[in-house]
Amino acid sequence: MTGGSPAFLDRFRAIWRYRAFVVGSVSREIRLRYLGSVMGFFWVIAQPFALVAVYMLVFTKVLGARLDAPDLEASSFAYGAYLVAGLLPWMYFSETVTRNVTLFIDNATYLKNLAFPRSTLPIISLLTTSFGFALLYLVFLCLLSATWKLPGPRMLQVIPLLVVQQALAVAFGIILGAANVFFRDVGQFTAVVLQYWFWLTPIVYPVTIIPEVFRSALRFNPLFPLIDAHHRIVMGNELIDWQPVAPIAVASILLLLVAILLFRRLAPSIVDEL
Repeated sequence: MTGGSPAFLDRFRAIWRYRAFVVGSVSREIRLRYLGSVMGFFWVIAQPFALVAVYMLVFTKVLGARLDAPDLEASSFAYGAYLVAGLLPWMYFSETVTRNVTLFIDNATYLKNLAFPRSTLPIISLLTTSFGFALLYLVFLCLLSATWKLPGPRMLQVIPLLVVQQALAVAFGIILGAANVFFRDVGQFTAVVLQYWFWLTPIVYPVTIIPEVFRSALRFNPLFPLIDAHHRIVMGNELIDWQPVAPIAVASILLLLVAILLFRRLAPSIVDEL
């Protein structure tokens, strides 16, 4: 506390004072990722979209996957739109969690030798990941308008969904990242969990193919209401129902606060362990 102001306001002020450090770090990380690459930022889009193309080939052509949803328009592009609408937010979420799990270990030199607000590290990581996602989603919207249909103004609903989703991702990432400093198996464990989590979430398949007896288990999956909302924004014709998303939003905020408090408490021990 400084001058009687709440501690969290002091932290925000500290982060704001280091905004040049945050922007410079994000810019440097993006440049270094593609340093020496002839095609530069093209790879930001090409690599993930290559993965999307494989999924589309396997599930649409080889396995003959079809959407069993009577409220969706019949189109040769429907499954591709459905797939990418869920896959891109998942990749954004997964990459954010994964980067934060090793964030403190990767920045051990900074943490031990530089004086700066440590809370800027998750912000730098999130902004860097958001850059790639924004480019990808822009390309996705262009493809939608060219091959199928652009949902229009209701696409703005994606913004609050992503805020909730990434708050959850950062919270998980900070907690797991702090644990990973002391127990290095956490990083390997997280990778395995994310693989299972992906397939247990209706991303590449519609929820209608899940037997009724197992659908009730989806209420324990915090990403299901978010991914389902992403699908409905792109594939449906109406505004989404925010009621299933509201509990996830509250839980994300609470978990993020817990993660911040936990990191503040463990920060000295994390630096010593590194």
